[in-house]
Amino acid sequence: MKLVIIGGGAGGPAAASRARRLDENAEIVVFERGEHVSYGHCGLPYFIGGVIQDRSELLIATPKLFEHRYNIDTRVRSVVKSIMPDDKQIEVVDLNTGDSYREQYDKMILSTGANPIKPPLPGIDTEGIFTLRNLTDADKINQFIADRKPRKAVVVGGGFIGLEMAENFKHLGMDVTIVEMLDQVMPPLDREMADVIHRTLALHNVELALSDPVAGFESQNNQIIVKQNSGGEIPCDIVILSIGVKPNLDLAKSAELEIGEIGGIKVDEHMQTSNPDIYAIGDAVETTNLVTGQSVLVPLAGIAARQSRIAVNNVYGREDKYRGTLGTSLVKVFEVAVGNVGVNEKTLKSLDMEYEKCYLHPFSHVTYYPDSAQMNMKFLFSPDSKRILGAQILGIEGVDKRIDTLATAISAGMSVEDLTHLELGYVPPYGSAKEVVNYAGYVASNIVNGDAPTAHWDNLDELLDGDGIFLDLRPKEIAETGMVPGAINIPINELRGRLDELPKDVPIYVYCRVGLRSYISVRMLGQNGFNAINMSGGYGAYRCLCLCDDSIEPIRQSSDTPAKPAEKTLSKSGETVQLDACGLQCPGPIMKVKQKMDELQAGSVLEVTASDTGFAADLPAWCRTVGHEMLSIEARDGKIVGMIRKCDANAEKTTTQSLPSAAHATEKTIVVFSNDFDRAMSAFIIANGSVAMGYKVNLFFTFWGLSILRKKNKVRVRKGFMERMFGWMMPRGNSKLKLSKMNMGGMGTRMMKGVMRKKNVHSLDELIRFAQEQGVRLVACTMTMDIMGLRREELIDGIEEGGVSAFLEDADHSNVTLFI
Repeated sequence: MKLVIIGGGAGGPAAASRARRLDENAEIVVFERGEHVSYGHCGLPYFIGGVIQDRSELLIATPKLFEHRYNIDTRVRSVVKSIMPDDKQIEVVDLNTGDSYREQYDKMILSTGANPIKPPLPGIDTEGIFTLRNLTDADKINQFIADRKPRKAVVVGGGFIGLEMAENFKHLGMDVTIVEMLDQVMPPLDREMADVIHRTLALHNVELALSDPVAGFESQNNQIIVKQNSGGEIPCDIVILSIGVKPNLDLAKSAELEIGEIGGIKVDEHMQTSNPDIYAIGDAVETTNLVTGQSVLVPLAGIAARQSRIAVNNVYGREDKYRGTLGTSLVKVFEVAVGNVGVNEKTLKSLDMEYEKCYLHPFSHVTYYPDSAQMNMKFLFSPDSKRILGAQILGIEGVDKRIDTLATAISAGMSVEDLTHLELGYVPPYGSAKEVVNYAGYVASNIVNGDAPTAHWDNLDELLDGDGIFLDLRPKEIAETGMVPGAINIPINELRGRLDELPKDVPIYVYCRVGLRSYISVRMLGQNGFNAINMSGGYGAYRCLCLCDDSIEPIRQSSDTPAKPAEKTLSKSGETVQLDACGLQCPGPIMKVKQKMDELQAGSVLEVTASDTGFAADLPAWCRTVGHEMLSIEARDGKIVGMIRKCDANAEKTTTQSLPSAAHATEKTIVVFSNDFDRAMSAFIIANGSVAMGYKVNLFFTFWGLSILRKKNKVRVRKGFMERMFGWMMPRGNSKLKLSKMNMGGMGTRMMKGVMRKKNVHSLDELIRFAQEQGVRLVACTMTMDIMGLRREELIDGIEEGGVSAFLEDADHSNVTLFI
């Protein structure tokens, strides 16, 4: 028999070697249009980044090796132009000579792969714009980098290749921006899980331009200008297009093979096409998703390798079936491993499939053994059949083996309860007695069995419109950095002693940082007669899903170069102390930092190391809250390292002493805590008069005075019941204010406004506008905004927010402070 295989990569060579093992006498010919038949395609980004330095290490097998070891005729730089199935022939062009010839076959395996998508955008062929699909592409990119020494790179597309190229460009010292048309990178993940990648990229100074696709390119002053739909422009020196791939169907169409519903070659479970003598494998082939039953295109090397064996087995009469795909994948993003298996929530929603979900934040191994790292896990399952539907895991360590275990479980048709019975290996350096996969089974089983009533943040509007309350279990210091509006804060360790503060006649939606403490509390509250419901994923999920917080604070110090010793560059007088907070789950690292800072002298520098990736956002927020100085934060050796300086508690006194004396101060501060029309008028008349005389004026609005700053029209924001009540009681905008005396059901106010018009006195609305135009600072008290449930969106434009410290600073600079 003569077997012709078209295409190299992961599938073709694997099929050829399998065929030789089954049939020593067969004539086997492999055609590959490129220069290399078998190479490590998945290693190309790391070859460009210099992680893999020896190019030859990528060459898995050469034509000579195939000839000498397997007696396989391998023809590179040979393009198959067409297939003539009636004659069982193919037409081939030898690119070395330009000659064209025909080759006979008995059976054929197509492994034609997929081509990078290169949309017809203006300037798409500008020099310096590349795609990466094979080793030749990598060689061209390396040569360009060596010749041009680019400093700024743009990666178009935030998928597998895009993320890997961004990381490797950073290794080369370039500034990198990822431009992605979606609102997240890594589309196989759900949005809230991709947020971990967003934070990691920000930590490494990779900029993200999300929800703003590329409109075109332009060459200008030896640079490439990447133009975005929004009108934005990003200048750079090199561009990588990693938008995706599309199946290479030219030969399949020439052979009149059936094409599937989503644009891939249609095959049966034996990998056989509509022509019984032609089989197809790899990226060009449609397969069935094991969870949904839908046709899918999944361009992954492991799938192509398995399909090659199945196709060859069937060519030789050994019945073998491809069962379908789960899309099991892994990608490395700096220190974070990203794993995915099965389907995501977006897909389940689009197919209207019943599902339930839970979020877990387990550690890679027991926390008492060094270097334990927390993982972020989303687990999807059927509430009826208890079947496992999918999982997404992100973490520094241990992601791969958990994803692989769950892939095995889904393939075997296991339920969430089956996971609880798995006997998995344990030793402290590599796991825990309650293994992560077992743990996922426990949590999911609790939900489907009704032991843990659960609600989700994507239903927040519905929950806020109800009668329930939100209970924040985090420590007070952590809760102060951000809470769900209207929530009550009772730290978990105080909860049993404060049950009398909670109502039993309304639902209590309980949350902590990640969900473990809230589950414990829900069990306790439920057995004490409360209607307690666990908010899955905790405050971390709320912050991503409800606040849409993409404004990650940029890191000022690159993580790619080691920091200089703190005692030489950061603190000459104070000591530098190191603190290991690895292995702790939030809020553990912050609590440990607080304890250590309480022990240190003012001016001392604390270098703290944590394994929780969320620490990169938590530490700066904590420093802003308590008043310590954030010096730097970076990723180092897979951990988050932050440096902070303790500020003197008496610094305010020192600062005050250096201020100008009241006699020479040129500022006026007015505190407005009334929403009476006449008092508001007085405040703005004095403010406008003062600024006209050359004074700087600060108006600080608190309690009912905030009514003056409200917009006239209703603004839709999420609020609890008590907050909505305050909103009903407070006038909406200055036009609704009433006189403090002789209001007479509003008649007195209307009469006063009429007299003002006749006397040519400016209206309150005009006085506010004049004050803003002249630079009067209008500051809303954040504390009373929170108490009264006012949101920034409900206030007129140009308003600053500040607390008591902001007011006292203004007062220190003022020679007059008025309370109205």
